Amino acid sequence: MAEADTKTVGKAFKCEINGQFAPIKSYSGGDLQAEKAEASSGSSQHNESTMGHNAINELTIVAYITPTYKGLTDGMAAVANQGKNERFTITITELAKDGSTVKTFVYDQCLMTSLDFPTMDANGGEILCETATFKPQILTVS
Repeated sequence: MAEADTKTVGKAFKCEINGQFAPIKSYSGGDLQAEKAEASSGSSQHNESTMGHNAINELTIVAYITPTYKGLTDGMAAVANQGKNERFTITITELAKDGSTVKTFVYDQCLMTSLDFPTMDANGGEILCETATFKPQILTVS
């Protein structure tokens, strides 16, 4: 029973973007979505459904802004200023309480669709975060 407790998933995770550690506060989305297509065959009066196109929902990442990490900002600058078709590989690893890997999600060929910068309050003292949204094309779970 104690061994099962050490594999309990907490809120611990680590993230890499293009192989570089990213100081991520949170992430959401990135789920596989299977489309269900309604159809009927021939003269059948019964509706039938079949699996349609599979897609991956948008992945949203909230990252801390630090003096040394500029991965999201540099990537968006390449797209906006240079017209490059910049694609990202995002790896999110869920960790157990003992620090071991529970599950790894690798999102390949991610196109950044938005990047939102924080509003700053000179007296706030909070840690600044930027929010990026990606549209992944490939998801590998291990």
